[in-house]
Amino acid sequence: MAHTAVTQSASGGNTEKATVAPWWQENSKEAHSTGIADLCTALKNWKDSKSGTRKGRKVGFPRCRSKRKDQARVRSTTGVIRVEPDRRTITLPVVGTLRSLESTRRLDRLVRAGKARILSATLSERWGRLFVSFSCLVEAHPHQAPTKGGRAGVDLGMRLLATVVDDSDTITEVPNPAPLRATLTERRRVGRQMSRRIPGSIGHRAANAKLAQPLHAAI
Repeated sequence: MAHTAVTQSASGGNTEKATVAPWWQENSKEAHSTGIADLCTALKNWKDSKSGTRKGRKVGFPRCRSKRKDQARVRSTTGVIRVEPDRRTITLPVVGTLRSLESTRRLDRLVRAGKARILSATLSERWGRLFVSFSCLVEAHPHQAPTKGGRAGVDLGMRLLATVVDDSDTITEVPNPAPLRATLTERRRVGRQMSRRIPGSIGHRAANAKLAQPLHAAI
């Protein structure tokens, strides 16, 4: 009888969700479970630190973070989590499809070959952009010892990142990425744009966010 009562109560609660919380269907349940899981981890770390079973620095009692300072993120462990065959599209629960700036070729190959399995995906927002990080279970490959007899000389420099010469006198030059030089012009342009905006306005906040984001990621 007790089991029947509990089942009826849970069923009744699901029926009332549309009336009591009409916004429930628009949000993923992971948005709530992620916060609860992080709170459980923080409480466990605090308890272990207080009892002396946790090594390292002392961990204080969890505190509420400011909405402005906290990094907006949500971790999905169930639902549709996959990288599409075009290797530029990521599918997440409720959110749907997202266009990836980086190629997902390596992860797609491992998943299709059965050598990797996606456990979870964390969606976060930084500098006005969305970032997706995957937690995967990857098959370990045995380490292969390098072949004997081969030699190569490496010269590290300033104009070139490295110059490699092997036994056959083949010279390979690795160019210097120089990300700072590539972004200085764009940073100066965005800085002048922000200086022309009125402090506190929407345009000023947008220009400030654009200046704060890593401009080298867009190049």
